[in-house]
Amino acid sequence: KHEKVLQEGDRSVAVQTLQYLLAYIAVFDNTVPPIPVTGYFGPQTRDAVLAFQSERGLTADGIVGALTWDAIYDTYRGIILSQPEQSFANTPSPFPGNFLVRGSSGEDVRILQENLTTAASVWPEITAPSVTGYFGQATEAAVRAFQQLEGIEPNGIVGPITWTALSLAAADIADGNLRIAGQFSPNT
Repeated sequence: KHEKVLQEGDRSVAVQTLQYLLAYIAVFDNTVPPIPVTGYFGPQTRDAVLAFQSERGLTADGIVGALTWDAIYDTYRGIILSQPEQSFANTPSPFPGNFLVRGSSGEDVRILQENLTTAASVWPEITAPSVTGYFGQATEAAVRAFQQLEGIEPNGIVGPITWTALSLAAADIADGNLRIAGQFSPNT
């Protein structure tokens, strides 16, 4: 989890994460206005933070500190866990709410590794990691390669931006919708 304090005027990947989580929450909670994921903490993001803080009984100051981060993560996870499993059939896996880094383990890492393996099937720049459920050096290298290809800061950390981009790419590959250079169209 991010513990970095964010406020209006900040610009970072952490702000993108905040915006992603708030935008997702806004779909299910009409007291939180929907916002774009831009990486810039502007007035729209401040208004969404203030609305979220007010609704949750937090100090409504528009600053995202540890208590606000925790409440946002808890709300996001609650929404994800309350959705029936079939809600996500044939769609990209929603971000699990936990950042995945070297040393992480479990089912979320296994899903990440499966998606990286799928991506590696069309991008030679990505070396498929073993699907073990443990986030080791090979998984980190594959994540960095994917991030580089997608124009995401190649830090090897899987937050909502990387998770979503990879899940969408893997779903497109699985559905046959992702075309790479030199791949023939089925109509030719």
